[in-house]
Amino acid sequence: MNKIQLISRMVGLGVATMLKFNEGTVPILDDVSVITEETLEEKESYSIEEIDLVSVSDAIGNMEYYFVEEDKNELEYKSITSEGVSFASTIPDLRETDSYWVPDSKNTVSLINAKNFLSCRGYDVTKEFTKEELEVLQDTFNSFLFNPYLWVEDEVFFLENLFLIGTKDYVAIYDRNYSLSLIENVNGEDRTVVYYYDLTNFKKALKCNYGISLEQEQILREKNDYSYLDTIHIEKETSLYLGTGKNANFYIYDLSYFLTESQIERGYLYKSEVEEIMENINLKESPMYLTLNDKKTML
Repeated sequence: MNKIQLISRMVGLGVATMLKFNEGTVPILDDVSVITEETLEEKESYSIEEIDLVSVSDAIGNMEYYFVEEDKNELEYKSITSEGVSFASTIPDLRETDSYWVPDSKNTVSLINAKNFLSCRGYDVTKEFTKEELEVLQDTFNSFLFNPYLWVEDEVFFLENLFLIGTKDYVAIYDRNYSLSLIENVNGEDRTVVYYYDLTNFKKALKCNYGISLEQEQILREKNDYSYLDTIHIEKETSLYLGTGKNANFYIYDLSYFLTESQIERGYLYKSEVEEIMENINLKESPMYLTLNDKKTML
């Protein structure tokens, strides 16, 4: 498959890549600052190996991208394409996960892998780019219609990995293979949290944890005990749209009830089928919606 793998798979060792941030210690407004000192002398061209990309979400989930260079002396990432803009070194680093954002309004600025971002869109990443070329690319990526997860439209989702979870207001299908794992600090204690992407909207997710601290998790892993991966505690729905994350009572539903015999026999769903199922389930006057209460289990 020529597409980048955006998922931290929860098999084997479970969490392959752990990122660390302290919740609440990096206010959104502090993630972006204005450079007051004289900027470094501009280069004539840039190797894609030397630079990174930062994604920034606004209050309604629209994205902006900035090509940046790391300034290790100032502990920040300085924009190549937008003079006077820099980003704190404490933003979540997603370069190894190939995710493009943390689907949580508390973390609207993320560092992502520029090489993978460009290569999966057909750009020649072996060449060097001028500042003007990077500006053109940045303008392209900042288009309202640009969707970095568009390749998911061609994917299939195996039923064994899917689960249907919702509240009284909204139900969504999630895939265990489409998730992002982070390490966050809560009250001075580290723990793993997992964001499961809403398959119909990758800017929304279900935030979960394993119910144990990172220290306890590491002890179990040293004993080759990964049973903790089977127990997920749902915290809340999250989104890049500010103000939409909320706590609620969650229910798990029997997904098979909403599938056709041919889909069950086939063993997977196409993206269009996922969207159709979700549209029918969340349409309050639909037969699927009316039967939800009979097919739910309290979590």
